[in-house]
Amino acid sequence: MAPAEPPPDDVAFRDDVPPPAPDVPVERDAVPPPPRRTSRLPSIRLPHVTLPPVVARFGAPVLLALVLVAGVVGIVKREAVVRIAPQTAKVFAAIRMPVNLRGLVFRDVRSETVWEGTTRYLVVEGEVANVTDRTVPVASILLTVRGAEGDSLYTWTVEPMRPRLDAGQAMAFRARLASPPADGQKVVVMFAKDGGTTQANASPR
Repeated sequence: MAPAEPPPDDVAFRDDVPPPAPDVPVERDAVPPPPRRTSRLPSIRLPHVTLPPVVARFGAPVLLALVLVAGVVGIVKREAVVRIAPQTAKVFAAIRMPVNLRGLVFRDVRSETVWEGTTRYLVVEGEVANVTDRTVPVASILLTVRGAEGDSLYTWTVEPMRPRLDAGQAMAFRARLASPPADGQKVVVMFAKDGGTTQANASPR
């Protein structure tokens, strides 16, 4: 068998064959990113406040000191504050600093139930005292029978024995109610149109 002939020189050593074309990237249409949504908050225009020169110069410490001074004056002169703004009476009462504009207090208030024949009566007794150094008028006395939950069951008024009390004086009062509510738990005593700033409680016996 004759040996295989080598390939011709023009086949084995040809260098005129062009190299393979490189991969050309394909350009694609660019897609723009979605637009960003921005939300605008409504603009708020604050009122212009002109601070006193001292506060503007020294800042927060002076402002805090002024607030404290105003608070102290308000407590010391709380009667004047309540006269100007009666609704503040409940605020002072809540911090255990009640304001007594009338200058009157209830003392030794007590209540009991008694029978006269077949009728049951609720009797409320006590004393009204003038704690000021001047003569003050005495308003009608308002009495309220309240239940266990504090709800009002019955209300009535009595007139004082005297319309005025001199400085340091006191007088007794007595009120009686026929056939009071059977589920009454306590009696609240205050002056009419007083808003509850001067009152006393008593539990029927």
